[in-house]
Amino acid sequence: MDAQRSALLRVVKDRKESLASLSRSLGKNAAYLQQYINRGSPQRLPIKEARYLARRLGISLSELLPDEAAAFASSLDKLQEAFEPQALSVTIAQSKERIAQAAGCDPSQVKITIDM
Repeated sequence: MDAQRSALLRVVKDRKESLASLSRSLGKNAAYLQQYINRGSPQRLPIKEARYLARRLGISLSELLPDEAAAFASSLDKLQEAFEPQALSVTIAQSKERIAQAAGCDPSQVKITIDM
């Protein structure tokens, strides 16, 4: 059994959770996580499922995914955060202030256009 399966099983037992109830909370059949742990199917948890389980069980995503998959998921999270509307508007406002300060004008005179 690999480290990710062992970690999941350990945490589930420590928290007195049920693999069946966790499987159902993922929208899967009751045997899904039991098959993942004991039969190796699926070979890896999909990132979306691992992310949900990590939050639900209060553990790090890296405990449920191999290093490269956890790093990829972390990169996706950072990218998503960077493009959240609120974060993007704060970044634009800060950029306008910096540009205005450098140009010696009022930020209201600075127009930023984003082409996608």
